[in-house]
Amino acid sequence: MMSLVVVGLVAFLAWNWVRLTRLRRQQWLARLQLPGIWEAEGEVAESLSLQGSLSAGEFRSSRLGTGHWRLSGHTLTLDTGSQVHAFDLTFHDAGRIGLEAGPGRRRVFVRRTSNVVPLRRANR
Repeated sequence: MMSLVVVGLVAFLAWNWVRLTRLRRQQWLARLQLPGIWEAEGEVAESLSLQGSLSAGEFRSSRLGTGHWRLSGHTLTLDTGSQVHAFDLTFHDAGRIGLEAGPGRRRVFVRRTSNVVPLRRANR
């Protein structure tokens, strides 16, 4: 009987850990707000447009072209169909991220802000 209680307690703790991990992940994704237009800081003009959900969708890059993007852990993967580019994503601040392709190859991107507010149609 005691072993059944221990198994139940371990199962509850594992379920609670998984639930809290998913909740923290969703909060982190909402804080990142990746979908949007990102522009590289510095002398070289480069833009990256991400569309879709908080963790995957379509992208358009001034340097790489177009394709699909996906965020897995801290790795942002850009798949153009012919090539796959993986970047280590670093969150600096709201509207500011770093993408590192390798040692010493880091670019900082800033979210382009807009004063246009999208209006959603009410479902009828």
